[in-house]
Amino acid sequence: MERRETNRFRNCFDSIMNYLSEKIGFDYELFYLEHWSFKYKNNNGTIGSKLSPGWKGTPSKSIANYHGLEFKWHFIGAIDDVVEMFLDEKQKGNDLIAYIDSYDLIWSPGYSNYHVDHAILLESYDYDEEGFWCEDPFSINEKMLFKCSHVSKLKKICVVNYVKRKESFDYCNVMLKSLKRNKSMNHGNGIYYSMIAFVDDLSSNFDINKEIEGYCDVMSSPLFRNLIAISAGRYFFADALAYISIASNRWSCLGEYVQKFHELALMWEGIRNSFLRMALYKKNIGIENLCNKISEIARIENHYLDELIELLTEER
Repeated sequence: MERRETNRFRNCFDSIMNYLSEKIGFDYELFYLEHWSFKYKNNNGTIGSKLSPGWKGTPSKSIANYHGLEFKWHFIGAIDDVVEMFLDEKQKGNDLIAYIDSYDLIWSPGYSNYHVDHAILLESYDYDEEGFWCEDPFSINEKMLFKCSHVSKLKKICVVNYVKRKESFDYCNVMLKSLKRNKSMNHGNGIYYSMIAFVDDLSSNFDINKEIEGYCDVMSSPLFRNLIAISAGRYFFADALAYISIASNRWSCLGEYVQKFHELALMWEGIRNSFLRMALYKKNIGIENLCNKISEIARIENHYLDELIELLTEER
Protein backbone atom coordinates (compact mmCIF):
# COMPACT_ATOMS: atom_id res chain seq x y z
CA MET A 1 0.00 0.00 0.00
CA GLU A 2 1.43 3.41 -0.99
CA ARG A 3 1.59 6.05 1.73
CA ARG A 4 1.43 9.19 -0.42
CA GLU A 5 -0.59 11.51 1.80
CA THR A 6 1.36 10.77 4.96
CA ASN A 7 4.87 11.03 3.48
CA ARG A 8 5.20 14.73 4.29
CA PHE A 9 3.71 14.36 7.76
CA ARG A 10 5.85 11.59 9.23
CA ASN A 11 7.58 12.39 12.49
CA CYS A 12 10.97 10.93 13.36
CA PHE A 13 9.57 7.62 14.66
CA ASP A 14 7.25 7.18 11.65
CA SER A 15 10.16 7.91 9.31
CA ILE A 16 12.24 5.18 10.95
CA MET A 17 9.37 2.68 10.81
CA ASN A 18 8.88 3.45 7.13
CA TYR A 19 12.63 2.99 6.53
CA LEU A 20 12.62 -0.37 8.35
CA SER A 21 9.41 -1.53 6.63
CA GLU A 22 10.97 -0.98 3.20
CA LYS A 23 14.28 -2.53 4.26
CA ILE A 24 12.87 -5.62 6.00
CA GLY A 25 9.41 -5.96 4.47
CA PHE A 26 6.49 -5.42 6.83
CA ASP A 27 3.48 -3.13 6.99
CA TYR A 28 2.41 -1.03 9.95
CA GLU A 29 -0.75 0.85 8.94
CA LEU A 30 -2.73 -0.26 12.00
CA PHE A 31 -0.39 1.92 14.08
CA TYR A 32 -2.38 4.80 12.68
CA LEU A 33 -5.66 3.76 14.29
CA GLU A 34 -4.42 5.52 17.42
CA HIS A 35 -3.37 8.70 15.58
CA TRP A 36 -6.81 10.33 15.43
CA SER A 37 -6.98 12.16 18.73
CA PHE A 38 -6.81 15.56 20.40
CA LYS A 39 -5.81 16.75 23.87
CA TYR A 40 -5.89 20.10 25.60
CA LYS A 41 -4.51 20.52 29.09
CA ASN A 42 -5.83 23.08 31.56
CA ASN A 43 -2.50 24.18 33.02
CA ASN A 44 -0.10 27.10 32.88
CA GLY A 45 1.82 27.95 29.76
CA THR A 46 1.17 29.06 26.22
CA ILE A 47 -1.80 27.82 24.21
CA GLY A 48 0.57 25.77 22.04
CA SER A 49 2.22 24.06 25.01
CA LYS A 50 -1.20 22.97 26.34
CA LEU A 51 -2.21 21.58 22.95
CA SER A 52 -1.36 17.97 21.99
CA PRO A 53 -2.17 15.58 19.11
CA GLY A 54 -2.98 13.00 21.78
CA TRP A 55 -1.11 10.05 20.26
CA LYS A 56 2.12 8.39 21.31
CA GLY A 57 5.02 7.36 19.13
CA THR A 58 4.69 3.60 19.57
CA PRO A 59 1.39 1.70 19.23
CA SER A 60 -0.42 -0.54 21.68
CA LYS A 61 0.96 -4.05 22.16
CA SER A 62 -1.92 -5.79 20.32
CA ILE A 63 -1.54 -3.63 17.21
CA ALA A 64 2.26 -3.99 17.19
CA ASN A 65 1.96 -7.78 17.53
CA TYR A 66 -0.49 -7.89 14.62
CA HIS A 67 2.23 -6.46 12.41
CA GLY A 68 4.84 -8.85 13.84
CA LEU A 69 6.53 -6.26 16.03
CA GLU A 70 7.26 -5.88 19.71
CA PHE A 71 8.68 -2.79 21.42
CA LYS A 72 10.76 -2.92 24.58
CA TRP A 73 12.01 0.20 26.34
CA HIS A 74 15.35 0.63 28.12
CA PHE A 75 16.68 3.63 29.99
CA ILE A 76 20.27 4.70 29.49
CA GLY A 77 23.01 3.34 31.74
CA ALA A 78 26.78 3.40 31.45
CA ILE A 79 28.36 3.65 27.98
CA ASP A 80 29.71 0.08 28.12
CA ASP A 81 26.27 -1.24 29.06
CA VAL A 82 24.66 0.55 26.10
CA VAL A 83 27.24 -0.84 23.68
CA GLU A 84 26.83 -4.35 25.12
CA MET A 85 23.04 -4.15 24.86
CA PHE A 86 23.27 -2.90 21.28
CA LEU A 87 25.60 -5.72 20.17
CA ASP A 88 23.46 -8.33 21.95
CA GLU A 89 20.18 -7.13 20.42
CA LYS A 90 21.64 -6.79 16.91
CA GLN A 91 22.96 -10.36 17.16
CA LYS A 92 19.36 -11.43 17.82
CA GLY A 93 18.25 -9.63 14.67
CA ASN A 94 16.56 -6.74 16.48
CA ASP A 95 16.77 -3.04 15.73
CA LEU A 96 17.34 -0.20 18.20
CA ILE A 97 15.79 3.26 18.15
CA ALA A 98 17.41 5.82 20.45
CA TYR A 99 15.79 9.03 21.69
CA ILE A 100 17.67 12.26 22.27
CA ASP A 101 16.78 15.93 22.71
CA SER A 102 17.08 17.59 19.27
CA TYR A 103 18.86 20.44 21.04
CA ASP A 104 21.82 18.08 21.66
CA LEU A 105 21.92 16.33 18.26
CA ILE A 106 24.42 18.10 16.04
CA TRP A 107 22.83 17.20 12.69
CA SER A 108 19.24 17.92 13.82
CA PRO A 109 17.44 21.12 12.70
CA GLY A 110 16.73 21.64 16.41
CA TYR A 111 20.42 21.64 17.42
CA SER A 112 20.99 24.50 19.90
CA ASN A 113 17.62 25.87 18.76
CA TYR A 114 14.74 24.10 20.49
CA HIS A 115 13.99 21.17 22.80
CA VAL A 116 11.97 18.20 21.51
CA ASP A 117 12.60 14.43 21.71
CA HIS A 118 13.99 13.00 18.49
CA ALA A 119 14.39 9.37 17.39
CA ILE A 120 17.42 7.97 15.54
CA LEU A 121 18.10 4.40 14.38
CA LEU A 122 21.33 2.83 15.66
CA GLU A 123 22.54 0.71 12.74
CA SER A 124 26.05 -0.51 13.59
CA TYR A 125 28.87 -0.02 16.07
CA ASP A 126 32.28 1.25 14.91
CA TYR A 127 35.10 0.17 17.25
CA ASP A 128 37.67 2.41 15.53
CA GLU A 129 35.49 5.51 15.71
CA GLU A 130 34.02 4.52 19.10
CA GLY A 131 30.50 5.35 18.08
CA PHE A 132 27.29 4.21 16.40
CA TRP A 133 26.51 4.69 12.73
CA CYS A 134 22.94 5.95 12.60
CA GLU A 135 20.10 6.44 10.16
CA ASP A 136 17.91 9.50 10.67
CA PRO A 137 15.56 9.49 7.66
CA PHE A 138 13.53 12.35 9.15
CA SER A 139 16.47 14.79 9.16
CA ILE A 140 19.17 13.65 6.75
CA ASN A 141 19.74 11.25 3.85
CA GLU A 142 23.08 9.78 4.91
CA LYS A 143 24.50 7.72 7.75
CA MET A 144 25.78 9.80 10.65
CA LEU A 145 28.22 8.89 13.42
CA PHE A 146 26.98 9.20 16.99
CA LYS A 147 30.01 9.11 19.28
CA CYS A 148 29.99 7.11 22.50
CA SER A 149 31.06 10.27 24.33
CA HIS A 150 27.54 11.58 23.68
CA VAL A 151 25.69 8.47 24.91
CA SER A 152 24.90 10.19 28.20
CA LYS A 153 22.74 12.60 26.18
CA LEU A 154 20.43 9.76 25.12
CA LYS A 155 17.14 9.55 27.05
CA LYS A 156 15.97 6.01 26.28
CA ILE A 157 16.26 3.21 23.74
CA CYS A 158 13.44 1.29 22.10
CA VAL A 159 14.30 -2.25 20.96
CA VAL A 160 12.27 -3.39 17.96
CA ASN A 161 11.82 -7.14 18.22
CA TYR A 162 10.48 -9.01 15.18
CA VAL A 163 7.99 -11.66 16.32
CA LYS A 164 5.59 -14.02 14.60
CA ARG A 165 2.72 -12.08 13.07
CA LYS A 166 -0.80 -12.89 14.22
CA GLU A 167 -2.63 -15.12 11.75
CA SER A 168 -6.06 -13.71 12.66
CA PHE A 169 -7.10 -10.33 13.96
CA ASP A 170 -10.35 -8.84 15.26
CA TYR A 171 -10.37 -5.55 13.35
CA CYS A 172 -13.76 -4.57 14.76
CA ASN A 173 -12.77 -4.78 18.43
CA VAL A 174 -9.47 -2.99 17.86
CA MET A 175 -11.18 -0.17 15.95
CA LEU A 176 -13.88 0.16 18.61
CA LYS A 177 -11.30 0.29 21.37
CA SER A 178 -9.47 3.09 19.60
CA LEU A 179 -12.66 5.04 18.88
CA LYS A 180 -14.06 4.68 22.39
CA ARG A 181 -10.77 5.96 23.76
CA ASN A 182 -11.46 9.19 21.86
CA LYS A 183 -14.88 9.31 23.50
CA SER A 184 -13.64 8.72 27.05
CA MET A 185 -10.17 10.32 27.13
CA ASN A 186 -9.36 13.48 29.10
CA HIS A 187 -11.20 12.30 32.24
CA GLY A 188 -14.24 11.23 30.27
CA ASN A 189 -14.62 14.49 28.32
CA GLY A 190 -13.52 13.12 24.95
CA ILE A 191 -11.88 14.91 22.02
CA TYR A 192 -14.93 17.13 21.36
CA TYR A 193 -14.78 18.85 24.73
CA SER A 194 -11.01 19.11 24.50
CA MET A 195 -11.42 21.04 21.26
CA ILE A 196 -14.03 23.30 22.86
CA ALA A 197 -11.67 23.93 25.80
CA PHE A 198 -9.03 24.89 23.21
CA VAL A 199 -11.49 27.31 21.59
CA ASP A 200 -12.47 28.88 24.93
CA ASP A 201 -8.85 29.50 25.89
CA LEU A 202 -8.02 30.74 22.41
CA SER A 203 -10.84 33.30 22.45
CA SER A 204 -9.76 34.90 25.73
CA ASN A 205 -6.06 34.23 26.38
CA PHE A 206 -4.27 33.96 23.04
CA ASP A 207 -1.24 36.08 22.13
CA ILE A 208 0.60 35.04 18.97
CA ASN A 209 3.77 36.87 20.05
CA LYS A 210 4.00 34.82 23.26
CA GLU A 211 3.52 31.63 21.21
CA ILE A 212 6.50 32.27 18.94
CA GLU A 213 8.74 34.16 21.39
CA GLY A 214 12.27 32.71 21.42
CA TYR A 215 11.85 30.63 18.23
CA CYS A 216 13.94 31.58 15.20
CA ASP A 217 11.70 29.31 13.14
CA VAL A 218 8.06 29.79 14.18
CA MET A 219 7.19 26.35 12.81
CA SER A 220 9.34 24.79 15.55
CA SER A 221 7.22 26.38 18.31
CA PRO A 222 4.86 24.06 20.24
CA LEU A 223 1.78 25.67 18.64
CA PHE A 224 2.84 24.87 15.08
CA ARG A 225 4.48 21.52 15.85
CA ASN A 226 1.27 20.31 17.53
CA LEU A 227 -1.02 21.66 14.79
CA ILE A 228 1.08 19.84 12.18
CA ALA A 229 0.77 16.61 14.22
CA ILE A 230 -3.01 17.08 14.54
CA SER A 231 -3.38 17.42 10.75
CA ALA A 232 -1.10 14.41 10.29
CA GLY A 233 -3.22 12.34 12.69
CA ARG A 234 -6.24 12.69 10.39
CA TYR A 235 -4.23 11.63 7.33
CA PHE A 236 -2.73 8.71 9.28
CA PHE A 237 -6.16 7.56 10.50
CA ALA A 238 -7.42 7.64 6.91
CA ASP A 239 -4.50 5.38 5.95
CA ALA A 240 -5.50 2.92 8.70
CA LEU A 241 -9.11 2.85 7.47
CA ALA A 242 -7.97 2.30 3.87
CA TYR A 243 -5.71 -0.54 5.02
CA ILE A 244 -8.49 -2.26 7.00
CA SER A 245 -11.03 -1.91 4.19
CA ILE A 246 -8.61 -3.85 1.94
CA ALA A 247 -6.98 -6.28 4.39
CA SER A 248 -10.14 -7.39 6.18
CA ASN A 249 -12.21 -8.26 3.08
CA ARG A 250 -15.19 -7.06 5.10
CA TRP A 251 -15.04 -3.39 6.01
CA SER A 252 -15.32 -1.86 2.53
CA CYS A 253 -17.83 0.60 4.03
CA LEU A 254 -14.91 2.35 5.72
CA GLY A 255 -13.69 3.54 2.35
CA GLU A 256 -16.02 6.55 2.35
CA TYR A 257 -14.45 7.81 5.57
CA VAL A 258 -10.98 7.91 4.02
CA GLN A 259 -11.93 10.98 1.98
CA LYS A 260 -13.75 12.50 4.96
CA PHE A 261 -10.61 12.33 7.09
CA HIS A 262 -8.49 13.75 4.28
CA GLU A 263 -10.90 16.69 4.29
CA LEU A 264 -10.55 17.03 8.07
CA ALA A 265 -6.77 17.09 7.71
CA LEU A 266 -7.09 19.91 5.17
CA MET A 267 -9.34 21.82 7.57
CA TRP A 268 -6.68 21.61 10.27
CA GLU A 269 -4.07 22.74 7.76
CA GLY A 270 -6.28 25.77 7.14
CA ILE A 271 -6.35 26.46 10.88
CA ARG A 272 -2.55 26.26 10.98
CA ASN A 273 -2.28 28.65 8.04
CA SER A 274 -4.48 31.16 9.89
CA PHE A 275 -2.09 31.05 12.85
CA LEU A 276 0.86 31.36 10.46
CA ARG A 277 -0.65 34.54 9.03
CA MET A 278 -0.79 35.95 12.56
CA ALA A 279 2.84 34.97 13.13
CA LEU A 280 3.92 36.75 9.95
CA TYR A 281 2.13 39.96 10.96
CA LYS A 282 2.96 39.43 14.66
CA LYS A 283 -0.55 40.26 15.79
CA ASN A 284 -3.83 38.46 16.50
CA ILE A 285 -6.01 38.46 13.40
CA GLY A 286 -9.51 36.99 12.99
CA ILE A 287 -9.60 35.12 16.31
CA GLU A 288 -13.41 34.99 16.45
CA ASN A 289 -13.67 33.53 12.95
CA LEU A 290 -10.91 31.04 13.73
CA CYS A 291 -12.69 29.89 16.90
CA ASN A 292 -15.90 29.35 14.92
CA LYS A 293 -14.01 27.19 12.39
CA ILE A 294 -12.43 25.04 15.11
CA SER A 295 -15.84 24.63 16.82
CA GLU A 296 -17.28 23.41 13.52
CA ILE A 297 -14.42 20.94 13.09
CA ALA A 298 -15.09 19.69 16.63
CA ARG A 299 -18.75 19.14 15.77
CA ILE A 300 -17.86 17.24 12.56
CA GLU A 301 -15.25 15.04 14.26
CA ASN A 302 -17.64 14.18 17.08
CA HIS A 303 -20.30 13.27 14.50
CA TYR A 304 -17.89 10.97 12.63
CA LEU A 305 -16.85 9.40 15.93
CA ASP A 306 -20.48 8.59 16.81
CA GLU A 307 -21.14 7.28 13.29
CA LEU A 308 -18.15 4.95 13.29
CA ILE A 309 -18.88 3.60 16.77
CA GLU A 310 -22.50 2.90 15.79
CA LEU A 311 -21.47 1.27 12.50
CA LEU A 312 -18.94 -1.05 14.11
CA THR A 313 -21.18 -1.89 17.06
CA GLU A 314 -23.96 -2.99 14.71
CA GLU A 315 -21.55 -5.12 12.66
CA ARG A 316 -20.05 -7.04 15.59
